[in-house]
Amino acid sequence: MFWLWLDSFKQENLNVLSELGDLKYLHLHKTGIVDLMGIEKLRKLVELHIDGASKLKSLNGLTPSNSELELIDIYNAKALTDYRSLSKITNVKRLIFSKTGTSENMDFIKDLNSIEELIIGNKQVFKHSLPI
Repeated sequence: MFWLWLDSFKQENLNVLSELGDLKYLHLHKTGIVDLMGIEKLRKLVELHIDGASKLKSLNGLTPSNSELELIDIYNAKALTDYRSLSKITNVKRLIFSKTGTSENMDFIKDLNSIEELIIGNKQVFKHSLPI
């Protein structure tokens, strides 16, 4: 399986998807997840899109095993405040966060050596302009 689109996914995490080892593109719309636990088993995942995750608080679950992950796009997840796990996926190229919660700091950016584009809200921020 190369891509999966789930609408109204009610699970609290992604553990139920752990058997989809060949998944490359995951789209979650109006999901009930609170974290990304289980995503570490999706080792071939290239893109993660989340649209409407009112319960998502943390990106916990992202690990170095997600080394193929190039794009994370999260929209309308206002409870999301824990971004620290992003520092574990150093090959990510694009991060897009719109209508998400506030992070205490941006320290997780320091380890993202491959980042080409960072969009927060409607502002595009490039790594070279970040205070790291």
